[in-house]
Amino acid sequence: MNLRNNNGFTGIDIAIAVIIILIFIPTVFGITYNIHKTNRAIDAETEATSIRSRSTRTC
Repeated sequence: MNLRNNNGFTGIDIAIAVIIILIFIPTVFGITYNIHKTNRAIDAETEATSIRSRSTRTC
């Protein structure tokens, strides 16, 4: 007696897959955005420090 029947994807399988995708994709993009924003802030601070040190050397 075979209790399992593999008829392909059911509606609940597809719904769970869509929910996982809807959680996963924004998380990845959020992490990427925050890394990019942090890198821009570090670059701006580095540039400001460079300008400040160049101006103090010329005086």
